Amino acid sequence: MRKFFIGFTIAGLVLIAMAIVVTSQTLPRKAMLGVSAQAVDEAKAKEMNVKAGEGLLVSAVTPNGTFDEIGVKVGDVILSINGKSVNSPAALVAMAQSMNEGNLVEVDINSNGVKSVKRGPAKGKPKEISEVSDVVYDATEMSLGKLRTITYVPKNKTGKLPAVFYIQGLPCQSQELADRDPRKQAFEDWVKAGFVVFRVERPNLGDSVTTKDCRDIDFNEEIETNRAGYKKLLSYDFVDSDNIFFFGHSMGGWTAPIIAQMKQPKGIIVYGTGMVSWFEYFIHLFRIQSTLGGGTHVEAERETRKMIPFLYEWLEAGKSMEEIRKNPALKAIADEPGMFEGEYFQGRAFGRSAHYFYTMSKQNLAEAWSKTKCRVLAMYGEFDVQALNADDAITIAEVVNQANPGKGEFLLLPKTEHIFARSESYKQTDDLYKSGKFFQYAAQNYNPEFGRVTSEWMTKAMKP
Repeated sequence: MRKFFIGFTIAGLVLIAMAIVVTSQTLPRKAMLGVSAQAVDEAKAKEMNVKAGEGLLVSAVTPNGTFDEIGVKVGDVILSINGKSVNSPAALVAMAQSMNEGNLVEVDINSNGVKSVKRGPAKGKPKEISEVSDVVYDATEMSLGKLRTITYVPKNKTGKLPAVFYIQGLPCQSQELADRDPRKQAFEDWVKAGFVVFRVERPNLGDSVTTKDCRDIDFNEEIETNRAGYKKLLSYDFVDSDNIFFFGHSMGGWTAPIIAQMKQPKGIIVYGTGMVSWFEYFIHLFRIQSTLGGGTHVEAERETRKMIPFLYEWLEAGKSMEEIRKNPALKAIADEPGMFEGEYFQGRAFGRSAHYFYTMSKQNLAEAWSKTKCRVLAMYGEFDVQALNADDAITIAEVVNQANPGKGEFLLLPKTEHIFARSESYKQTDDLYKSGKFFQYAAQNYNPEFGRVTSEWMTKAMKP
């Protein structure tokens, strides 16, 4: 299996009620099925008297979730939901995303060889909560439909407040975060410093209802999504529209300077982001990332040279995976575990289409950053294995300063990785990802220095 990391996926939500939640009812709340499941292997299929590959084996049930309430147990095999066969985890995710709170859920199961039907109303997903802020669930509109927005508003603050628009990274995954997620801890640091913190969900993620799924949009529609979010943020009467900051995280750093052309924010911070085309980034990824975890440069160079023809056909020539697979050597690469599922890079569940990366790779980021008139802080965490090194962050600051002298800054954040957790080395970060223990580790090891330096930079930028 090909091992590399270009984004991050979020562990399951564990939310405990602690504070007031301010809610807009402009979008229905999505359901929480509260179940994890995996394909049925031959041994289990024989035991349960079902066909291998049909249905899903329940591996975990969330307490008080929909499946728990209707009586589905670990070890049961899900045969269908609401009359539709469910034979893959991706199909289960899609099914969950299509349901709203209160919808009838009817699950055909095989439990210890006995078939039965479990039914009941779907429970809504828990809402994000915070001890230091009121959480506002609202919505905005784009050409594809309605998008959920989530805003942290500092408690006991009045008047117009400065704000941070958090522009998310690559994965097609809801932006609702677990309590100990390092990003949420960063948001709460910003709230404590007096800032509103705003996010917008992508198409058909979270509670969003759109005519396209996140995995099927192109980069222009990604831009439109964030412009719709920015427009919503600007509309709030509790937000000081002259003191809005963008925080472009990872791939969000590609997006931030383009959205800024709509209305220049007070400042932009980017972290763990890039400056080059995605064709170049992927070449750097294969040449560098494995060596950060202890691989040899000889092995990395061999892999890189193998990948370049594939990357060219995909990201420069703009060919679909269907076209690329006509070449047997390139088909072998596309079909490697961890690469493409059909047209989707790193799978249908959380991945992106091949075309999305092509449209993103064609953006001229030097030109976009040269049009930025506000102050810019380009950050790199010392042991960020996704961003690879500080080169692109340094270049962003240089481009900004060439166009607007004194407006660009670079900052290296010591002993920190891609989502603001502490790390002692590239190898530690790499090992944690490969072991599957990264998010458990990150939840307990947020680096508060990240919150401090970003809050101080934004506060200073607001001074005359």
